[in-house]
Amino acid sequence: MSTNVMGIFQFEDEFIGALRRLKESGFDGLTAMSPIPLHEAEHILGFDKSPVRRFTLAGTLLGAAGGFALSVATALTFILPTSGRPIITTDNVGCRDVVVDGENGFMIKTRDSGDLERAMARFLDTPEDVRSAMGQAARKKAENEFDEKLVLQSYMDAINQETKVS
Repeated sequence: MSTNVMGIFQFEDEFIGALRRLKESGFDGLTAMSPIPLHEAEHILGFDKSPVRRFTLAGTLLGAAGGFALSVATALTFILPTSGRPIITTDNVGCRDVVVDGENGFMIKTRDSGDLERAMARFLDTPEDVRSAMGQAARKKAENEFDEKLVLQSYMDAINQETKVS
């Protein structure tokens, strides 16, 4: 029986609090993953300084250019049931590179719950065969443009370019 569980928290303090309470309750062997470094979580789990910190600056600079595109693309190819599904995302840096409105998902205004509601209704009103075609288009776009190997190679190329000695 698997003892793995995944929790998603909107606020860092909720995550840290839950992690601390689990550790205090006697749970050992905990692993936590976060898209950003959480030094307090590392401390709770008893980890030494992470070597990932060395790449934080490069990741921050590259992430600013890519926005949420990598996470959205990962959602398209991830092994869970999200794979190859139409996406509803904000018209933000990175996201707009992944979604073509009406073709493989729906683009909404940032911080506009009304626009999100309309997009969700539009999605639900879309016939199943059209939603399926949108999902296939989303998966194909992710595989062709955001494959892990392609993204990592572009990161390595950027790092190599920035660290070249003249």
